[in-house]
Amino acid sequence: MIEETYRVANAVTHVLGLDAVAETTLNQPEIGGGKKLVYTHKQADLTKLSDVSADSELGRILAKTDGIWSQAAENYVLKNYPEIKKNIVECINSTMFFTIKKE
Repeated sequence: MIEETYRVANAVTHVLGLDAVAETTLNQPEIGGGKKLVYTHKQADLTKLSDVSADSELGRILAKTDGIWSQAAENYVLKNYPEIKKNIVECINSTMFFTIKKE
């Protein structure tokens, strides 16, 4: 019996926040790549890991693992990307109005 180990982090090619899921799903054939890692409580555009600037903090973190997603990269996202709940509430509060129709 041959036992093989597969590191899921090697398959992650993109990261994104919940706000980018719909567009990413609709355009998946054009986007291609491997796994898309979604942070459901964060606001972030779809980001291809290989396109992250080497001069950015996230780019320097990825360089330490040859571009492979890591716990350090995840910790960076969790600490630095904005929470989506707050942004949605602000958006709703600034643009929402109701029309109530009584019959």
